[in-house]
Amino acid sequence: MSADNGSRQAEETAEDSFTSKLLQSEDGQSVDDDTKKLVKSIAGSLYGAGSDTTVSGVQSFFLAMTLYPEVQKNAQAEIMVYMRQRSTSDALSRMILPADRPNLPYTSALVQEVLRWHPIVAVVPHRSSSQDDCNVVLRGKVYRIPAKSVVMANVWRITHDPEMYPEPEQFNPERYLVDNPPPEPENYAFGFGRRACPGIHIAQQSINILANFTINKAKDEHGQDITPEEKYFAGVNSHPMPFKCYDCTEERMRGTAPGN
Repeated sequence: MSADNGSRQAEETAEDSFTSKLLQSEDGQSVDDDTKKLVKSIAGSLYGAGSDTTVSGVQSFFLAMTLYPEVQKNAQAEIMVYMRQRSTSDALSRMILPADRPNLPYTSALVQEVLRWHPIVAVVPHRSSSQDDCNVVLRGKVYRIPAKSVVMANVWRITHDPEMYPEPEQFNPERYLVDNPPPEPENYAFGFGRRACPGIHIAQQSINILANFTINKAKDEHGQDITPEEKYFAGVNSHPMPFKCYDCTEERMRGTAPGN
């Protein structure tokens, strides 16, 4: 990526971009080799953060819909009613968009629950300020965090706190549809402040759009359902272990999907 930008700059054909701007020094000259390596690393990390987190969220969505088909049916019923209210004859063929989300409370709750059930980023490292912070209050106690400390935010523990989310191992979007709902995971599931994951908006919109899809369990050679296991690889950004499922969205559109 950065090497390509560098060659284009030499030919004066490069368009302005994040990478091209970093490859120019303040006086407009090319930067040294060490800086080029640093730029390459930074640009690569942006790509990884934006794409890998989105893939993780999408995979968790497919796994959740495979394991909790009733949740999927409830979301699709809400989507269908909403589309029909919008007066169209192609209500079954149009897909919802992120802009429709405020009108789809159950589907929006489903997106929140995907982010909570298996948070995309389980642990987020944060560096504290340059000065001691003596006013950190946790569970009624005041703590002091020394300057330049590295603070690890345990997002997994937050999203699985039974005091905030009863029965946290269960996938239950309805927990956000009560009079006093718990905090929405999208506010912290991607990190905090300036160090929040840059893939947050792509992941949210991808999961929202995927609510249009119909995901069923795959079948074995005897025609029996294959129920996947809820297993994830260990890591800061965790992905489900490989599992089988079946996308029968087209059959649902035609009214021929199992269960129609």
